[in-house]
Amino acid sequence: MLVAMLRRAERPLDSLGLAAFRVLFGLLTLTSTVRFLAAGWVERVFVTPTYFFPFYGFSWVEVLPPWGMYTVFGLMAVASICVTLGLFYRHAIVLFFVLFTYVELIDVTNYLNHYYLVSLLAFLLCFMPLGESYSLDAWRKGRPSRLTYPAWMTWLLRFQVSVVYIYAAVAKTGTDWLEHGQPM
Repeated sequence: MLVAMLRRAERPLDSLGLAAFRVLFGLLTLTSTVRFLAAGWVERVFVTPTYFFPFYGFSWVEVLPPWGMYTVFGLMAVASICVTLGLFYRHAIVLFFVLFTYVELIDVTNYLNHYYLVSLLAFLLCFMPLGESYSLDAWRKGRPSRLTYPAWMTWLLRFQVSVVYIYAAVAKTGTDWLEHGQPM
C-alpha cells in the first residue's frame, strides 16, 4: 500500500495548475503589499508605535527605522512581481518568505491566521521549482517550459490549505462564534 501511495505521489501532473498557483500567489501578495503601503499601514503599524509585543522566542526581532520598513515592503512588492512572472523565482520566493515572516514576527498584535498561512505557503514554495514552468526564467534560460510536476507538490499545497481551513472551521463551532457572534 505504501509503495502504491509513493508511486502515485511521483506520478506526473500537468504543470499548469502549479504555475497558476504561483501566479495567483504572487498577485495576491503583491496586492496585499501595495495595499499595506497605500493605506498608510506601514506608518501606523511599524513606524508610529513605540512598543511592540514580540512572539514568544522572537524578542530578538526588532522593527527597523522608517526607511528600513518601507524598503522591506518595497522589496516584498518586487519579490511578489518576480514570483508572479517566474523571474529569478527561487531567489524571489526565498526573499519574500524571509521578509514577510520578519514583518509578521515584529509584533504579535498584528497576527492574522491568513498571514501565517502565507508564511507557510511561501516556505513550501521555496522548495518547489515552480520557476521552470510558464515563466520568464524558462524563457530567459532558453529552455522549454516544464510540462509536469510530481503529484506530491500539489498534494502538499492542498494539504496545507486544508489544515488551516479545517482548524478554522472547528474553532468556529464554539459558542463565541455560534451564539455570540464574537469576535466579530
